[in-house]
Amino acid sequence: MPKIIDHEARRASVIAAARRLIIAGGLEAATMRAIAAEVGNANGALKHYFASKEAIVSGVFEAVLAEVTSQTEAVTTGEDPVDRLRAYVATSLPLTPQSIREARVLLAMWELSLSDEGLARRYEQHLSSWRATLARYFADVEGCGRLAPGVDVPVVLDEVIATVVGASTVSLMTPPGSMIARYRGVLDHWLATWTVPAPDATGTRGGR
Repeated sequence: MPKIIDHEARRASVIAAARRLIIAGGLEAATMRAIAAEVGNANGALKHYFASKEAIVSGVFEAVLAEVTSQTEAVTTGEDPVDRLRAYVATSLPLTPQSIREARVLLAMWELSLSDEGLARRYEQHLSSWRATLARYFADVEGCGRLAPGVDVPVVLDEVIATVVGASTVSLMTPPGSMIARYRGVLDHWLATWTVPAPDATGTRGGR
């Protein structure tokens, strides 16, 4: 009988192999030959599943986004809107060894986006979705009366996105993990600036 091939499983294995190579050595390490060797296929066999290296990197990017979404949903289910906002921003910052390693995937994607219009549009969509989701968390904080006076939310959204992108890059350029404590400090500073304490039982807001 002809061997039945699970194409989706093969595609997933190719994406996982490329992801490991990118994390270990950057985009240059993820050649078609290296990916094929990592997954245990002949170089030409990859063409059955992906038309190009760019398509594979795009698949890696989508896999990382799916993981981030899953992780975010897992940590942003509490009742306190301020806690949910903190958790959401924390999942974006490079605060764990894994998130720092995954930043290599973003760097690879940015590099390819310079010459791949489709990938550039996909990243633009990601940024728009990220900004809209972050805005919803701020709206929840404002809705419960916890947004600090004078906070310009649209400006803050741009600040967070720009800082996270820069922090991901810096984390790859410095000794592994050396920036984690400092970025946790940035997160603490942001929350202290953006929010006010919840009122106590008498209706008086607690001190900081």
